[in-house]
Amino acid sequence: KFGVPFIIDMQDPWRNDFSMTHSQKNPVKFKIDYLLHKMLEAYTMPYADGLMSVSQNYIDDLHKRYPVLVSKPSAVLPFGMSEEDFALVKKKRIPPVISKEEKKINVIYIGALNTFFYPIIRAFFKAFKSCIKEKEQYHFYFIGTNYAKGIQHKAIEKMASKLNMQHLVTEECDRIPYFSALSTLMHADIIFI
Repeated sequence: KFGVPFIIDMQDPWRNDFSMTHSQKNPVKFKIDYLLHKMLEAYTMPYADGLMSVSQNYIDDLHKRYPVLVSKPSAVLPFGMSEEDFALVKKKRIPPVISKEEKKINVIYIGALNTFFYPIIRAFFKAFKSCIKEKEQYHFYFIGTNYAKGIQHKAIEKMASKLNMQHLVTEECDRIPYFSALSTLMHADIIFI
């Protein structure tokens, strides 16, 4: 309104097109919410004087939707963390979100997954099956795989089932708090990145 320059810091998508392709518990509420977000994003983004984001993908998506932003400065600033966070997790005894299987090699991935990652994970699982002799020693955890809360899509578990690995994979779709995620990663034998 007053011509004051502003920068948008996009940590998570405002308009979430991912959820449009998945069934919703309350489709009417979701569609209203989606349309409101889409309208507000379109009302705001073309006037931004710059973009910051935790992911280059978010910036690329916004450039596609609003070509006027391509000429504006942008920066990717991944989430920071402090070494003191690890000490806090230990001091407060924040529990992991998994029950670590003592006789297994626990492999943990934490974070959202979009369909772009599925072929990569499928290829990894196929390579794992054909190259690792002691497969039963491993258990894979995929945690916080969906952006939208309450959607239990479990695409990774379905993929594992098709490869006859369902007993080696656990997927929890809902996102978890930062310190719970950190505690869970600290209990990993291997972190899947």
